[in-house]
Amino acid sequence: MISPSEGDAVSFTIEGTVEGMDGDMAEITMETVNGQPAYPEEEVVEEVVEEGPSRDELMAEMVEIDATGGL
Repeated sequence: MISPSEGDAVSFTIEGTVEGMDGDMAEITMETVNGQPAYPEEEVVEEVVEEGPSRDELMAEMVEIDATGGL
């Protein structure tokens, strides 16, 4: 993307709410810019937890190892 320079023509659409006025300048809270969310929500990446053996399975394996004389 090239940064605009003074005098460049621009065209965009902003939808939002006037939050306040400072002289003849309006303070706008943007909701959308060109039809897209102005502040997209952060994407939440779900962590996948793989199930390991249950406690009972581990205990049964340990009993079997002990019964055969260990490793």
